[in-house]
Order: sequence, then C-alpha cells, then structure tokens
Amino acid sequence: MTNELSENLTRAQKDMQTIITTARGLLDEVFERLLEEAKLYQLIPPPPTGIVKWPIPQPSWDYKQSLTSNVVTLQNGGVVRLKGTQDNPIFITASTPITNRTVLFGEWCIVDGITFEDKATLRIAPGHHVAIRNCDFSGNLTRTFGIEISTYSNDVDNVSDIVVYKNTLHDFGYMTDPGDQDATAVSIGGKTSNIWVIENEIYNTSGSGLQICGGKGLQYATNHIYVIGNNVHHCRQSGLAAKQSSDVVFAYNHCHDIIDTPWSVGKGLGYQYAPERVWFIGNRIDNCTFGIFGGSDSGMGTGKNIYIVDNALTNIGISSGEYNPNTAWSAAAIMVAGGTYLTIIGNQMTDVDAGINAPNHGDFYLYGNTVEGLRPNRGQKLFIERGNVLVADPDEVKLLFESLYGKGE
Repeated sequence: MTNELSENLTRAQKDMQTIITTARGLLDEVFERLLEEAKLYQLIPPPPTGIVKWPIPQPSWDYKQSLTSNVVTLQNGGVVRLKGTQDNPIFITASTPITNRTVLFGEWCIVDGITFEDKATLRIAPGHHVAIRNCDFSGNLTRTFGIEISTYSNDVDNVSDIVVYKNTLHDFGYMTDPGDQDATAVSIGGKTSNIWVIENEIYNTSGSGLQICGGKGLQYATNHIYVIGNNVHHCRQSGLAAKQSSDVVFAYNHCHDIIDTPWSVGKGLGYQYAPERVWFIGNRIDNCTFGIFGGSDSGMGTGKNIYIVDNALTNIGISSGEYNPNTAWSAAAIMVAGGTYLTIIGNQMTDVDAGINAPNHGDFYLYGNTVEGLRPNRGQKLFIERGNVLVADPDEVKLLFESLYGKGE
C-alpha cells in the first residue's frame, strides 16, 4: 500500500469517526458525505439494488392439506375441545355462519372455510398445531376481536404452532367512534410461540389490523411470530404492530390507507414498549402519516434490537395541519423513538414528509437508504436528534437473521 493511499484511508476513518461522534442534529449532507467517503475507500460494499427475497422460516407442519373424512361440524359457538394427531388432524367446518364466540382448545386441528359474524370471535387458548384458513370474519359496532391467540392468565400451557392463512377479516368496531375502541382483527397475546399469519386481508377495523402484545411479564414467552404477505388497509391507528414480545418478523406485507385518530396517528407498521428482535423486511407501505413507527420504550419492556430492511414507503406524511421540522417526532417514512440498537438498511422512501427521524438515544446502523421526492417545507432525509450513527454491511445483517431463524424457504 502506498503512503498516499494509507494516509487517505487514515484520514477517511478519522473523518468518519468525527461524524459518528457528532451525530446530534445530523443533516442530509453530513450523512451523504459519510456514505460517499466510505464507498470511496471501499470500507463498505455498494448499496442494495432493491428489495431482495429474505429466507423467512415456514411452519413445520402441513397446514394446507386437503380435507379428509375426519370432520367435525361446528355448531353456534361455545367451548370446543378437540384433539387430532399429526397423521390424522381434525377438520372443523360449519354449514351455517357462526354468530357466537367460540373458544377452541385444540391440538392438530384445521378450521376451514367458516363464516364467523356478529359476536363470533374465535379464540385459540391454549392449543397447538391449529390452522385457521379460508374463513371470513366480520364483526359489529362493538365487537373487539376477530381472532384471539393467547392463553388465559392462569393457564400453564402455551399456545404454539398456529397458522392463520388466507382469511378475510373486516368490519370490527365503530369506525367513527370518538374514543379508543381498540377493535382488532387479529390479537396475539401472552405465552404464544411459533405463530404464522400468512396472506390474509384485513380492513375496516376501529383498532389495529393486527397487534402482538405479551404484556410486561410475558415478553419473552411471546416469541417467534411471523406476519407475512398480508394486505392490511383502512384500519385505525396501525396496520400491524408489536408490543412486548421477541423474535417477531413482519415481511412482505402491504399496509396502506391507515386512518388517523385524535389519540393515535395512522401508522403502516409499528412497535412500542421495547420488544426484542423485531424485523421489518420487504414491506410495502402507502398513504399513511407514518410508514414504520417506533414508539417509546417507556420502561414497559426490555428489548433492544430493531431491524428495518428493504422496505418501500410511498406517500407518507400529514394530510393537514402544519409540519414541525424541529422535532424528530414529526411524521416520517421511518420514525424510531424506541429501541437501543437500530439497523436501518436499503429502504426506499418516495413522496414523504421526511425520510428517517429518530428522537431517541440509540445506536443507528444506517446504509443504502434512499429518499426521492422529499416534500417541500417539511422535514429532512435524515434527522437523528440524538444518538450515534454507524454504517452497516447488509450481508452481515442477513447472516445474523439466518443465524437466529434459519434459512427458511
């Protein structure tokens, strides 16, 4: 290595360290300088070229298998206790719509093609290897849940290996209720693990489309939850969200047209209360006040790690009122107030009030994010109000994901 090149590398590294340690109020040009210097001296690889397919783990059992003769016809709700086997699961069907609450204590069961309406919440508590597929769930003006997956407070058993696949869930609660009705289409509570919510459509809920919340005492007993390929729209508050939990993956979902309320602005996807190892991968988010929203930890959980990778966010920002550019809490494609170590890589943001806003004190690993069509007189492409800014290698982040969850399919 020549003396000149060695001196250039040393200077670049010193410049980068200066930028990293003076990250308060980081401006667009400072971030661009950091990336340009890093690329110039080959300290990090070139940026990603768009959304790539990540290896999301899949259920370990055949939840798509065809109906057999082992069929139970569900009557009009109540408590149902059924126990099939892996080789001979029980298929649960219904000849007429179900209109009352159903609680299923089930093992190796597949709920198939049922219409649940009015008061007919379906709860899995406890149980394992249960699939809910090809069903239609609709509520009324006061009904608060479509599907509940959780244990009761005194249960010793967990709920595990549950698949919610290709259902339609819609019209829960009163969409213009002036209060926080919290009517949620899919609620995943404490002591749940290995849960998949795949390719469902969720819309017209007066609360979030889906919420994961183990509560402060059951954060790490609520784990390995995969929300993949869902179409979520016209929900109030948030499309998909995680509170106290761990190892949650939101991947390849389309969240759009999420509705503001007086107490909670519209968020495509979000997290709050310090969940641990939450991944947002390859999602498409359109027409929301916030694209991906990270709420405060508030001492309610103990998680530290958040990953936001390869998402496409379009038409994100306030629809009325005056934008405040002086706080990182303002509307942005990605706003992260919670978390300690945040990896934000390869996201594409278009037609937005602001790109990445961060009012918290975390360590930020940023790389390859793009902002096109920043709206005039609004925010910045990057506003780190507090915290440390680093660069990250996307390949290493992918290896970390595979080490935690396997290579999947």
